[in-house]
Order: sequence, then structure tokens, then C-alpha cells
Amino acid sequence: MTFLVPMALLGSLLLIVPILAHLFKPRKMKQTPFSSLRWLKETRQRLSRRIQWHQWLLFLLRAGCVLLLVLALAKPLIGTLGGGNPTDRFIVLDVSRSMAYQMPETPTPLDRAKDLAVRVARTTRPGDRTAVILVGSSPRLAAPLNADLSPAIAALQSAKPTLAEGSLSAALSVLSSSASSEASRDVELVFLTDHRPGRWRQEDIQAYLADGPRSTRVKVIDVGFATNNVWIADARLLDFGNDERWILVEVGCVGDARARTVRLTGLAGADDAREVTLKSGQLARVHFQLPANLSLQGKIAELRLDPEDALPSDDVYWLNLDTALALRVLVIEPEAPGSDGRPVGTFLHAGMEALVASKNQMLTVMRRTSASVSAADARKADVIVLAGAPDLVDATLDAIEARVRGGAGLAVFLGPRLNTSFYQQKMYRSQQPAEGLLPTIWKGGAVAGKPGVLTNARWSHSVLAPLKDPVLSDFTTTRYRAYYPLTNALAGKDTVLARFDDDVPAIVAHPLGAGRVLLFNTSANDEWSDLPRRKSFLPLLDRTLAYLSEGGRKRTFTTGDSATLPIPGAESPEGATVTTPGGAKLAPRLIVARQQSFLYVDDLNEMGIHRLELPGGKTHPFTVNAPRGDSPLASMDSKALETWWTPAPFEVISGDAAERSLEAPGQAWPVWPALVLLAGCLLVAETVYVHRLCPRAGPKAAEAVVGIMKPVGNP
Repeated sequence: MTFLVPMALLGSLLLIVPILAHLFKPRKMKQTPFSSLRWLKETRQRLSRRIQWHQWLLFLLRAGCVLLLVLALAKPLIGTLGGGNPTDRFIVLDVSRSMAYQMPETPTPLDRAKDLAVRVARTTRPGDRTAVILVGSSPRLAAPLNADLSPAIAALQSAKPTLAEGSLSAALSVLSSSASSEASRDVELVFLTDHRPGRWRQEDIQAYLADGPRSTRVKVIDVGFATNNVWIADARLLDFGNDERWILVEVGCVGDARARTVRLTGLAGADDAREVTLKSGQLARVHFQLPANLSLQGKIAELRLDPEDALPSDDVYWLNLDTALALRVLVIEPEAPGSDGRPVGTFLHAGMEALVASKNQMLTVMRRTSASVSAADARKADVIVLAGAPDLVDATLDAIEARVRGGAGLAVFLGPRLNTSFYQQKMYRSQQPAEGLLPTIWKGGAVAGKPGVLTNARWSHSVLAPLKDPVLSDFTTTRYRAYYPLTNALAGKDTVLARFDDDVPAIVAHPLGAGRVLLFNTSANDEWSDLPRRKSFLPLLDRTLAYLSEGGRKRTFTTGDSATLPIPGAESPEGATVTTPGGAKLAPRLIVARQQSFLYVDDLNEMGIHRLELPGGKTHPFTVNAPRGDSPLASMDSKALETWWTPAPFEVISGDAAERSLEAPGQAWPVWPALVLLAGCLLVAETVYVHRLCPRAGPKAAEAVVGIMKPVGNP
């Protein structure tokens, strides 16, 4: 027998209570002999001697009751759970969007994970401690380390799925701050997840292994299963002039494909429906033409798949139409041509022309050199692309920064003609990296040689999501010949989307004010890589332009993210509120940076149309959709994950295997419920016994003694 809470055994000191009750009796009264009452005295003395042994039995009943209750508080287990050092067990439960996948008459992955997690928590030994971390949009310590399992089990049983897509490896930072530094304690990490690729980042694992506690064992319980899913991957508004406007909808599918219906609602007089034929692993397109006389001011279209499937959160998409139609793009390139004699931005310009010709984007492109670009050009742009520009004059740089903070997007391609001091001193802020145009910087010059291919790509991100399929995309086979040795010192919300195979950042996403920045650690032409010549370059460019224009220009966000909203015109932000689709009122936080004001809303957890309400009655809508990174329902490569965790002991097991191991012999069973029941029985027995021994309640006990007395003296 072992005890989960051995300290509770100190409660055995309560045994002194029945001892004191039996040792200390009421004070004896002074007795005065009185005639023939001496016969009653002798009767009482004999009665007392007769019941003396009953007092010992009462003491044993009372002491046994107290002792059983103390043992129950110590939570004993019968069986064995193995030897070794005491363990700090961290149960990391995935509550991401895909964990809510609901098949008919089948528990969701989250329901199954919660059941397994509770059973794992109960397989503890004396001295073990258990904590629970829930991973949704961000990791949250739901139950700190404790030998008492009650908080952990309560946190697991109350867990609910979110609409965000979290990172399990991000929980390692929470874990590192909570784990004990004692060398005598082991650490066990148990992840319960449907095992999607976007859940893991190699840099988080490497940082934990370098700085985290020793003696770490890692187990991943995969509760996912083979699934089908159809989702709305993207939607955009296209304007081809002459009042010809269309909504382009892209629909993705995995598993069994069948025809579905895409319905357009929310636009008076423009509601429509289109059938779409799907093929697994490919995107299908549907077009809706809008009436020529339809005003788009304040309009938001709702696109919905009919019927919904087992993961309905990605079957609906809200598209904000209250924006300028054509995306204004400014490409800034060096004065000097590239090594092939053509302008450095030639591939970018050709790609944008192809997007316009394919009716996939509506773009207005301005090409400028670093010497000819002006601040006025920057103020007009929705997306700015620095295609290896060596430097810029201060006025233009200030205009670009102000434009990005106000909601524009910036793509930065590096290259061999950069003025390094300009990028390091003016575009990067060493004291406040989060406030600069560049998220990171390099030391020294460009590195030539063999950086190789990209690794550790974050495929769940909207920029890279369409490029993962090796059949449809050659992005993963792109060869890189040179790069800058960017540092890994990034600000809090910066994200590395991909790395070179020597761990140097290759693509970095950086939020700045209401805008977004993407840094590409390669050239815009083919001098440093063959990316511009790959068939994946065009979809990468398409997704880059869409991503950079979403936040400020289109006012489109995803659940789990925060929203930085530019304040339109000269309107006052005082007293502004955000109304969610469910009717809740949020108070955005005012942020002032470099003489620009923004409203910041944290933790967007509702899908649908949100409305920013400013004083004076003006309302500005913005949309929040569920992320689409998990929609293909792909599984993480367990072998690659095992390599990332090396040298820590690591295993991935299925949910079925986990159930079998929890039912295997050698498991310990709790016995404290039986102890509580037995203590209650002893208490009832003690009560009945006292009642029978009381002369007034049980006169036969006294008569048995009185009856044996013989009369003395004359009759």
C-alpha cells in the first residue's frame, strides 16, 4: 500500500481525543452513608466493575474511526506503480479547434483526451506531483504542481475546446518556470493531442532541452483518427472594372470528396448559392457576381458550406467588403540591375502581373528605385515591397514606418546590394526590437555556401499553408545558396515561419502597430536561390500579399489573435467599445506609438462580425474567422518529432494503446472510499453500543447486576 498524501498521516495525532475522553471523568461527588442505601452502593460498584471492559471496546471503536478517516485523507493505493525518484508530471491537454471534431455517435478527440488524462493523473506514486496545462490560443497553467490530484482532475474535466490553434511546444516555457529544480525529482511530460503538425516548433523544444530540467520523459498520446473535412480556405473581392465585381471563394477538401453547396448571404439582393465538386487534396473555386448597383460600404458577406461537416468552425467565412478594391503595391528595388542584367524586382513584377491575369488578385503596382521613391509614394501604398533596396532617405523611411503602423504591409527581401549599416541602425531598433521595421538583424556579411533547404516550416500559418503539399508545390525543394546570418533574438510576438537547415531564420513574421512585416532572408531574384523560378513562387507571392493586407486594410483577423485597429480619420478613441457577435462589450486599450494612436483588442475568441463603436455613433466593422491551419487534418511526422526531442526519452502512442497500458496489471487502485465507508460503520456501531450500555436506555444491563444481589439480615 502506498499513500498519495503521506503528510495527512500526521492527523493520527487526533487519537489523543478518545484517550482524553476516557481518562478524564467527571469530578467525584462527596458521598455520605445513609441507612440501608449501602445496598445500592454495593450494586453500583458491582455494575461499574461489570462494564469496565466495555469502556475498552468503546475506546477501540472511537480510535478506529479516527484512524480510518486519517488514512482516507492520506489517499492510499493498493498495487504498485514502479520505483524511481518522485516525479513532477505535467499533463498538457490540447484544446485547439480541431479537437472538437465530432463524428456521429463518437466522442470528440477532446472528450477522449480528457478521459485518458484523468486516468493518467491517477497513476501517481507517493511523492509525485501533477500539474495541468491547457493549450488553446496560448498555454495556460490550469492546475499547478500539487500532490493532491483534485485540482488537476477538476481542471481536466472542465476543459472545453477553443476556436484557436495552439502550439503544444509553447507550453514548455510555462512548464520550465513551474518544474522543480531538485535533482532528486524526475519530470514527465504527457501530451494529449490529435497530433497536428502546427502544434510543434523545433526551436521551442531545443530551448527547453537546453535550459529545462533534467531527467525528462516525454509521452505523446495521439487521440486523432482518420477524418474527412471540407472547409472554406479563402475568399476575396475582385473588381475588373465596368461594374464587374466578383467574390472568389476557394474550398479545400481532404478525405472522401463529394459535392457541396456554397451559400452567399448578408448582401441584400445578392444572396446566391453555387455547387462545387471537390477533390481530395486540391482547392476548388467558386465565383459569385455582385450586382452593379450594390453599394459595398459597411457590407460584410457571409459564405457558408451546406451541409456542415464534423468540424463546422471552418465551414463559414466572413468577408469584409467595405475596403478599396484594388490593392496598391509599391515595389522598391536597387538602381543597379541584378547579375543577369535585369532589374532585381523583375520576378516580383512578373508574378503580380500573372496574379492579375489569372483574376486571383486585383493589384495596382508601382515600381520605384531606392533613389526615385518618395514619401508620397509610400503613403499611397497598401503593401510595400523592399526588393533588395540598399537604403532609403529618412523622409521615405519615416513615411513607410508610419504607413505600416497605420495598417499597411511590408515585405522585405534581402540581397547582395544592401547598405548593412542602414538596415542595422535605422530599420532595426536594438533597444526596442518590437518597435522597428525589422524583427531581427545580422552580424557580419552575407554567408555564401550551402544553406540548403528550408526546415521547421510553420505550415499552419496562412502564408505557407498552401505550399506544403509536395505534389502541388515544390516549395520544400527550393535550394538556397546564400543568406544573412540572422539572429534568433526576436520580440515577443514575432514568429519564425521557416528556417534554413542550420537553424538560421529564413522567413520571419513581425507585427508592427496595425500593420504586418514579412522578412525573407533571400533575394527577390534568383541570385541567392531558385525560389523565383519555382512554380511555388506565385502562390507564395499571392499569400504574402493577402496576409500583409489583411490586418489594417481588410480588417480581417482570426480567433486566438489580438487586433490592432487604426483609428479612422481624426476621430477620438475615448470611450470606444467593441461589440462581439454574441453581444459582449469589450473595452479596447489605447496605444500611442510614435505619434500614432491605435486601439488594441486582446484574445479574439468569437467568430463573426465585430463592430468598433466610436463616440458620436460611428461604427466600423471588422471580421474574425477561425484559422485554417488545421483544416487539412494532417498528422505530425512522429519520427521527425522524436528527432527534435533527442536525447530525451520519447514515445508516441495511440489512444487505444494508452487505454490498454492504463488497464495493464500493476496499476494501483484507490482504497480511501472503502476506508471512509468503514469509518462510518464504526461510528454507527459505537453509537449503538453506547446506547445499549446506558442504564437508563438499557435497564437490562443494570438489572443483570442487581438481580444477582442476595438480601442480607433479617427478612
